[in-house]
Amino acid sequence: MIDGGLDYTFECIGNVQTMQAALEASHVIWGTTVLVGIAGVDQEFNINPSQYLFGKTMKGSLFGGYKGKECIPKLADKYMAGRLKVDELITHTMPLDKINDAFDLMHAGKGLFSYYGDQQVKYFLSSLLSVYLYN
Repeated sequence: MIDGGLDYTFECIGNVQTMQAALEASHVIWGTTVLVGIAGVDQEFNINPSQYLFGKTMKGSLFGGYKGKECIPKLADKYMAGRLKVDELITHTMPLDKINDAFDLMHAGKGLFSYYGDQQVKYFLSSLLSVYLYN
């Protein structure tokens, strides 16, 4: 290990022990730890606050740091202009009452994205997206 710790550490498996180890291995002053893995909701680890006094940081990266309110309108523009191919990613179309089957397909690696062909669902999702984007 280099003197003082590593500039960047990444935890990718969602294990709280390796999260703690990654944090402790980062440089005491400018080290950055990035949590990529997702731990269970009931799992915790202790952090000594003094580790952060000199500038050490820890960041999460769910969705790669993607900011929905800022980026979704850009994605929508790209999709509407034909520069973002989303329709090709739909592997199944099924009614809402088959949602559990869609999750089974996804978990089995047989479905990437399933679309629920119910008009009410489409209206609800588009309304939800509009509220999210414009409020």
